[in-house]
Amino acid sequence: MPFGAAGEVGFTLYATRGTARTLEQAGLQVIPVKKIHESDGDNTQTIQESGKISYIISTSSKGRLPSRDSVA
Repeated sequence: MPFGAAGEVGFTLYATRGTARTLEQAGLQVIPVKKIHESDGDNTQTIQESGKISYIISTSSKGRLPSRDSVA
């Protein structure tokens, strides 16, 4: 399945700000989510713990700390 077809088969795409911007520029509908350090409320960790996410693709850059960016 091409990634662009994800929304067409019922997937909801969540992404942090930079990734969301890139996916939206590619024509995909995305729900932006804050990184863990950006919010105690809705963030990548709380949305994952809520059960809304079935699959995660990490796009962290080399040298970045996943625990700070987006991964619990």
